Amino acid sequence: AFDRNIFITAGATQSFYIFTPNKLMYASGTTEGALVSSDSAMELYEGLGMISKFSSNPSDTYSPRVFRGSIGYDLNSCGNNVCDIGETLSNCPEDCSEKVIEASPTASAGAIGTMFHIEATRDIELSSFDFYSAIVATG
Repeated sequence: AFDRNIFITAGATQSFYIFTPNKLMYASGTTEGALVSSDSAMELYEGLGMISKFSSNPSDTYSPRVFRGSIGYDLNSCGNNVCDIGETLSNCPEDCSEKVIEASPTASAGAIGTMFHIEATRDIELSSFDFYSAIVATG
């Protein structure tokens, strides 16, 4: 979960870079920017993998790559776009339930970072990223 949720308004696009000192798993894609997964609230697009943190060297990137994991979010569309006092999962599921969009767990490669973008088709509030990683054994 994030320290603070990330709001994305309908029609907006937000890019993300996830870094971990361990190996973050992803899959080879078809075309950077191609649609990977979608639902009624958002679309997830292919990005790239990074083998060096914030490098400007093109040989430190692998493209296209597909994020593997899940993205937790809430919908902001029941009334005033907030799960207000008195609204519950049963009377306002659009605002009061956490949704998840999944990318397939099948991963064929990995690096220390991945970049991708999300386009919101409805107002959403991202609450978490869960991703597949691999810890490389040493010694």
